[in-house]
Amino acid sequence: MVEVMLTEFTFISVSYNQEIFIIEHLNSIKEQIIRYGKNIKVSLVLADDCSKDSTVPLAKDWIKENEQLFDQVNLIANEVNLGSVKNIYNAIDHCVTEDFKILACDDRYNESSNIFELYEKGINDVIITPIIPISNNSQEAKKYICGIERNFDLVKYYANKNKLNIMLSIQNYLMAPGVFIPCKYWRDEEIKKEILNFKYIEDYPMWVNLIIKRNIHASVLEKAYVNYRLSLSTRKIDNKNVNDIRKDDNDMLKKLYSFKVDEIERLKYKVIKGILTLKHKIA
Repeated sequence: MVEVMLTEFTFISVSYNQEIFIIEHLNSIKEQIIRYGKNIKVSLVLADDCSKDSTVPLAKDWIKENEQLFDQVNLIANEVNLGSVKNIYNAIDHCVTEDFKILACDDRYNESSNIFELYEKGINDVIITPIIPISNNSQEAKKYICGIERNFDLVKYYANKNKLNIMLSIQNYLMAPGVFIPCKYWRDEEIKKEILNFKYIEDYPMWVNLIIKRNIHASVLEKAYVNYRLSLSTRKIDNKNVNDIRKDDNDMLKKLYSFKVDEIERLKYKVIKGILTLKHKIA
């Protein structure tokens, strides 16, 4: 990484029915600015995808009280639900800075980590960081935390062997909130066109385009910058949207991979065998 002087930065926040978490999310941005954002012109783009609850009114009140923190604020309240992918790209279109981080409004930035330092060091490849799981449901937390930690160990193992592309050919093992990519790829028209084929899933298509198709290098850091809200159940997504999400996920191989069926099966066997072996070693 080549250190650069970070002079401006945008927090892109995307929301849908997140009245329970929106203030907590925005306060985590405030904490980043107060603790670490000295001499940086910080902007906020908040894109709400037609929430049916009080997410937008709450955000407006918070912004009114804290607007002095920002160089620019843009609150986008969609009148119809676009789906998360179009909502994200709509937010990016309203972002005027070169560097930005996208995060859903039920997640929050880790107050002990300086989000700006990653961009000051210069993000030239894919940077994968661990996430800190958060949940109001202790049973739910126990169910997911072990799996999240195990998956990060697997990702680290395969990234260190430069074989993350093979692993991702089978399944998405990356937690999007903890992944940082050069922002130029979000603005790449070819990648944008492919990702817009989907309605609710933007992260897996991005990894496919960068790590598999373009062979962009991925490195792993041990430091956590984001606290991740566990499970779809906290996000008030209706059954139709859940089914659409699953359909997006199931269509990934068909739409994005150029591998032949026999090649996919060969890779699947190779990766699953390696994962099972590594899980045994880690356990």
